[in-house]
Amino acid sequence: MTTNFSVAEYVKVLGDELVAAFEQGSLAPTPGTVGESRERAARRKLRQLLANGIGVGSGFVIDADGHVSRQQDIILFEEDICPVFRLNDSEEAAFYPCEGVVAVGEVKSTIGSAEAADILGKIASVRRLNRVAVAEESVLFPRQKFTAYRHYGSRMAMEPGPGETYDQNSQGNHQIWGFAIARTASLSARSLILRITQFCENEGRALAPNLITTTDGLVIKPAWVDEQSNKIVGSAIEATGYQRLYVDNPLAHLLGDLDRVIRNGVTVPISAFAEYIQQPSTMQASDYQPIPNG
Repeated sequence: MTTNFSVAEYVKVLGDELVAAFEQGSLAPTPGTVGESRERAARRKLRQLLANGIGVGSGFVIDADGHVSRQQDIILFEEDICPVFRLNDSEEAAFYPCEGVVAVGEVKSTIGSAEAADILGKIASVRRLNRVAVAEESVLFPRQKFTAYRHYGSRMAMEPGPGETYDQNSQGNHQIWGFAIARTASLSARSLILRITQFCENEGRALAPNLITTTDGLVIKPAWVDEQSNKIVGSAIEATGYQRLYVDNPLAHLLGDLDRVIRNGVTVPISAFAEYIQQPSTMQASDYQPIPNG
């Protein structure tokens, strides 16, 4: 009889199962079915391990201006708060307002040049979407304006302190998090990092991924490196570059980062969701019949 329980061992077993599922997926007869098998496996493992209230889906992320991201293999969203618009109940043709999306992920068999470009492009297509962020007059600090924010899973927005405001383009924890997971990488880690840093230079740090990992242990993340320190940071916005790591359990490493994003990340107030279901500005009355008095 089991007398104790190890969460670390449990996650390791699930990580081993994910590796096995990726291996099994390679037996599929076409590239499309290989990818679909691995995407399903990754989504299933995330559902088993993420906190209640975080949904795991796939499809497209949208904003209230009508912009649509490229198709995402994995979308983590606020399951109890975020509306989801599905075409004919299809999981693949599902559209998620960006205000309720926590993270997006890509699943690849291997990461070569084409796959690296695809990962960067798909994450950037989500980051270019604009969450509805409305500046308001501060109650606590007269003559100052702010943009409120709330933590994921909370329906309550808060007024930030002086000099603080919601800004998805300058604050790493105000962004939708972006990651990729693959069985292996055919590009060298150095080449992959070079492609990411060139992307940052050309397109901007705010659009760059937070983590790329493989089931054989490679992890690539943004880092701050100078004469005094060498530390991993959450976003390219606050990084000087990207760094390569090797870990024993990449799924556990990914889950640790996702847990921090869920606990510490912020988004805009839930009033933003009303922007997606607009009421008509004018209504025409027809066949009007008054209610009799008495």
